[in-house]
Amino acid sequence: MAGRKSDVASVKAVIKTISILEGLAQCDQVGVTEIATATGMSKATAFRFLATLEQLGYVQQDVDQGYYSLTLKLFEVAGIVRARRTKLDDVRPVLQALAEATHETIHLATLEIDHLVYLYKIESTLSLKVSMHSEVGRSAPLYCTGLGKVMLAYQPPKRRDQLVHSMDLHQHTPLTITNPDALQAELTRITETGYALDNEEHEIGVRCIAAPIRNSTGEVIAALSISVPSVRLTNDKMEEYRTYVLNTAERISEIVGTGSWRG
Repeated sequence: MAGRKSDVASVKAVIKTISILEGLAQCDQVGVTEIATATGMSKATAFRFLATLEQLGYVQQDVDQGYYSLTLKLFEVAGIVRARRTKLDDVRPVLQALAEATHETIHLATLEIDHLVYLYKIESTLSLKVSMHSEVGRSAPLYCTGLGKVMLAYQPPKRRDQLVHSMDLHQHTPLTITNPDALQAELTRITETGYALDNEEHEIGVRCIAAPIRNSTGEVIAALSISVPSVRLTNDKMEEYRTYVLNTAERISEIVGTGSWRG
């Protein structure tokens, strides 16, 4: 019960914060009393929220007159989001070209704290195709997906060790790697070869080939993969698709430049 009350209070706090930001957006400068009246808060509550927003850099106060106004930090945040979406628009034709060349399912994903998040997906056009639970915006494990293993492998060593040892290596299939030492060895192989495989480790019947996408400093900021029904991914196809994925990831890295999908 206490946890539920805490959650409700947190949600109300978010609503109040957004109300203040939206109210300030309508005015050049405004005082605490006006903000409190417009948002239905007490002056004391409004002042606490404004002080926190000022500390975070979203609000500034005219010390002489006591009025508050927005800074440009929201504009900066919006710019990051816009740049991220622009970069996805820029790489979309490259992803489409890979999908048309292979007719298989294509994914683009990135690391968000300690899990994988899908940024883009193109479904296979073939009648026999992988049936996956991946959707744009959804998360997936790092340790048993090709995309996730790429993002995990290229983390700084200390961060990689932290992630590996904090994970619950749940066995999704009989082929899932559930031993931390074996996973570390797999991650080392990925950094040596430049690509990752998912050999039915997350979903039976699905095999994936994934490669890193880098910015201009060499940092891995995302990963690209192709997902294929295991019955169709022969050794010859494996080599062909590996080349496709590596070349496409390299091309996307050139387009992305200094950008980052993580903001």
